[in-house]
Amino acid sequence: MSIRRIAEWVKEGLSIGAAASSKHSEDLAWNWGIPLVSFCEIKEIDVTIDGADVADGEAKLIKGCGGALLREKVPAHHSRRMIVIVDKSKLEGVTPSQYRYSADV
Repeated sequence: MSIRRIAEWVKEGLSIGAAASSKHSEDLAWNWGIPLVSFCEIKEIDVTIDGADVADGEAKLIKGCGGALLREKVPAHHSRRMIVIVDKSKLEGVTPSQYRYSADV
């Protein structure tokens, strides 16, 4: 949803260069006309917007389980601001303390 809304803002005149934090996000951005740049071209990142994989009602969340951990970590680390989006589907079922995930070593 957020990628779609950003695409609408771009059509309305927003001037941005975006770097996608997953292949899926990259495909969506490309298809909806969001200008993409490679991570190598980025000198600074104003904001990173990404979704959580699992979350609970106490603001505990897990990221990086979708197979794009490094691609998510790099922009998050270098961003002035990080926004994590959580929809209802991420709050149902498994809580972060019950979730199985791999460690980045």
